[in-house]
Amino acid sequence: ARVADLTDDERNFLDVASCLGFEFDSRVVTGVLGLAPIPALQMLAKIEKKHRLVRSIGDHFAFDHHQVQEALYGALSKPLREAYHAAIGEALEADAGAAGEEPQALAGALSVELCEHFLKGAKGERALQHLPAAQTYLTEDNFHARMVTLTEGVLALPGLLTGSERARTLIRLAETLHTLGSRARQEECAKEATRLAEAAADAALRGEAVTAVGNVYWTTSRNEEAEAAFHEALKLALERGDQNAAMRATANLGLVLWSASRLSEARSHLQRCLALSREMGDLQLEAAALGNLGLVFHPEGRTQEARACDEGQLTLTRERGATRVEARAAMTLGLLLQVEGRLSEARGRA
Repeated sequence: ARVADLTDDERNFLDVASCLGFEFDSRVVTGVLGLAPIPALQMLAKIEKKHRLVRSIGDHFAFDHHQVQEALYGALSKPLREAYHAAIGEALEADAGAAGEEPQALAGALSVELCEHFLKGAKGERALQHLPAAQTYLTEDNFHARMVTLTEGVLALPGLLTGSERARTLIRLAETLHTLGSRARQEECAKEATRLAEAAADAALRGEAVTAVGNVYWTTSRNEEAEAAFHEALKLALERGDQNAAMRATANLGLVLWSASRLSEARSHLQRCLALSREMGDLQLEAAALGNLGLVFHPEGRTQEARACDEGQLTLTRERGATRVEARAAMTLGLLLQVEGRLSEARGRA
């Protein structure tokens, strides 16, 4: 009933605002509709006082209730909704002075907004330009479900992503699905990426895709299939002389062998990884190799060696500022100290 009392101009304003979500920036709406700022703010003040459909929150506004925003948005026709979203994307670019900027140079949060609005605005090519930066921002900030939704939306557009580019996007999506535990979809993405990489005759990409398949097999306890996949990835890496990829494949093999309780074989692979990482001077890979090697020493009863590995990993992660990895290393070391009965030290790590 309150919406029905709005004038056409007021309703148009709130329709555009509903495309921005529950909270919105009035400047973006005025940019889309070509309104002057002060009359637009006066209109919002009138809507707030007379109709109680919006309220001011600092520099922004919000709808009085989520259902108000949802009802307005749901009532829009598909063509009008798409036109509004496309115009919002352009207004956001103009407001940030980003129209001529390279997508990778934009702030991560802005890349996400632009990608989402251009995607909803049926501007697939423009959404795709901002997808990599948006994926990176969402992954680093742990917005994994939103990253999946955005990527799936771009993948679903017919003919937009093909060949090697589609394969790389699928591999990146599979990594995030792994984090979310969405194993069935993760496997679909990894296998489709493998088929595309094979068709493109791209050995490096094929190695990444095969690794993605191996990760699915390993996390679903199909150790034999995982071992075969990682052996193939290692072979491909050695054929093209990619030392970094070869080391990662060797590490993956070591972890699969550890899962299968083939500890001496696992130790051999992981010790090789540690030596290679030190030769390369890659502290990130060295930290990972130390942590993995500690996993093997522990069930072998080599507690002191396991602790030395975990302490080494903890030191390296602190030097690099890798907080998340540091937390895992501290937890593992705390558990080892607990097993040794050194409870006060274990508590300190926790």
